[in-house]
Amino acid sequence: MSDDRGHKSLLELCGAAGWNPRATRQASLQEEQEMAAWIDASVGNVTRERVAHEAHGLGSAG
Repeated sequence: MSDDRGHKSLLELCGAAGWNPRATRQASLQEEQEMAAWIDASVGNVTRERVAHEAHGLGSAG
């Protein structure tokens, strides 16, 4: 799972400054955690698909 300490620290700093962006930051943190979970669940399949794609000469030039 992603490291959310940076988000937590930012929320504390904002609160200390009198600004409460909590809903926005928490939504961003939730999206990042969901993407990290998707990557963790999908990396094997995506990697195998890419290798198969390259093996058939369908990779990008460069």
